[in-house]
Amino acid sequence: LGPIDPQFPIGGKIHSARAIQEGFNRAKEDIRSDVKLGHLWAPILQNMGPSLIVEAEKALSYSKELVVNWLTRRMFRCEDEPERQNIVNQIAAYFNAESVGSYGTVHVHGQRIGIQKLRELGLKVESLENSQTLQNVVLTAYHLMTLIFENTPSIKFIVSNRDKMWSKMSPVFVQQPVPQNPD
Repeated sequence: LGPIDPQFPIGGKIHSARAIQEGFNRAKEDIRSDVKLGHLWAPILQNMGPSLIVEAEKALSYSKELVVNWLTRRMFRCEDEPERQNIVNQIAAYFNAESVGSYGTVHVHGQRIGIQKLRELGLKVESLENSQTLQNVVLTAYHLMTLIFENTPSIKFIVSNRDKMWSKMSPVFVQQPVPQNPD
């Protein structure tokens, strides 16, 4: 598995909601400690804008809420309520890159969280290597999706067990040639 990491397109690049939030917080701390640093941060903060920071916070909050709900309703649905909420909140905080004491934090979008760490967090996981049939199906799906995402403008896929599929495509921007002055 990997971290919760909502992404935002800004200026033709993709940025992490957590990085936007942490960058803004770093700017505040730097400027508080030395107001002269405001001149260095001004162009960066100007590009961020207050709505981007709010949207990043909302995306992180909503993502965490989804994970808490999924874990509560599925993986931990049979657990005792007080213990369940504690475990679920710790797991969601870890995946949402919040500081959670001895568990540490997740910092990088593509960071892999291995099975041992998942078990330490309290997740109930089984290794794919225990079922070669399941492992083959999962790896085939993974490789197909990797090929699709790397070679098409697709950014999201939903496929049902009833042979229904939905795909979201990223808008493709074609750069128009700049007219040349005939002089």
